[in-house]
Amino acid sequence: PSFSAVPNTGHHNQHTPLTSSLTQRSVDVVDLENKKLKARLEKLEKEHKELKRAYFELSLRQGEGHGSTLDVNMAMNGGEGHRDRTLSDVGPEEPTTPDTKGKEEGNVFYCKGDLVGHTGAVYVIRFSPKGNLLASGSFDKTVRIWNLEEAAYETLEGHTLNVSAMAWMSQTVLASGGYDRMVKVWDAAAAKAQCSVDLDGFALTAASSPTDSNVVAVGTSQNSIYFIDPRTGSCESIVKHDAMVNGVLIAMDGRSLVTGDSKGMLKFWDMRNIQQGSTVPCLQTTSNADSDRPISHLCACNMSSGSEADEPWLLGVNSYDNILRVYA
Repeated sequence: PSFSAVPNTGHHNQHTPLTSSLTQRSVDVVDLENKKLKARLEKLEKEHKELKRAYFELSLRQGEGHGSTLDVNMAMNGGEGHRDRTLSDVGPEEPTTPDTKGKEEGNVFYCKGDLVGHTGAVYVIRFSPKGNLLASGSFDKTVRIWNLEEAAYETLEGHTLNVSAMAWMSQTVLASGGYDRMVKVWDAAAAKAQCSVDLDGFALTAASSPTDSNVVAVGTSQNSIYFIDPRTGSCESIVKHDAMVNGVLIAMDGRSLVTGDSKGMLKFWDMRNIQQGSTVPCLQTTSNADSDRPISHLCACNMSSGSEADEPWLLGVNSYDNILRVYA
């Protein structure tokens, strides 16, 4: 029998316009996702670098070269000739002997004793409103509540990284935030968590409201301020900042919030619509004495002996330099 050759038209190797369109669309989607991932990675690397720099600036410098200027860049890059003992290197210390001699001599301040219990460096401490309880947050990932009258403490476990921010919402309710991107609200009397709220970044600072025990403000490394209500166990409102929020305070009247950021700016916010979930407007932005140094801490007090909400108050600002600035 004879066989006739069948011409190879090559149709099975050719792509139709529809197939080509779908392929190009898939490539575009992948490229877009890669760009988004790359942008997020760059953002996280920048955040990590800024936090690492702040960490070394705040760490305890010990060992060889003590007393000299800390070269942050060299420390960050593991440069030769430096041995910087950071906070995470500091382990449990031996308790000191109470300074009974200082008490006998009538000194105003003397060492009454040590509170020993943490297994890592203590990062933040806060006294309760009545002053008989002292809360401490540590690199050992725990919160401890010390009863100064009974010389005892409770250990609160739940954070997975170091505890970096705390605020008493009342005499029995404490809020804590950590580098695990989480805020926990604790029942101090029962020594258990009431609720947990996820954040978009590391918790850097926290403040409670003098007029509302159900509101706590938390500043994060992702330029956000969270307002959390433990009754609902959720975030009532989020305010977007334009820099890392290192300091936060709620005014005595409870109607405004003050923030200090990593760009050296003080911002004043209107809090009156937080409960309604509305936009929280910025009332004023002030450069910290025309300095671009990051603001690290805020502290406020009434100018009078009373506690009236409408009394004038002072605002103290620290900016990683040798000058403390006071605003009225």
